[in-house]
Amino acid sequence: MLGVMMNHEPVFKEPAPSVYVMADMNGAGVAKGTYLGNYIAEFI
Repeated sequence: MLGVMMNHEPVFKEPAPSVYVMADMNGAGVAKGTYLGNYIAEFI
């Protein structure tokens, strides 16, 4: 799945207790998606 954000920034947060969100930017951030995936796994 390819997510397109208007501000070209990744999303990494916990919007509610036990709900975690990570989304990368516009298909150009495969490396960012990889390390953000590691960070959110550690965060959880």
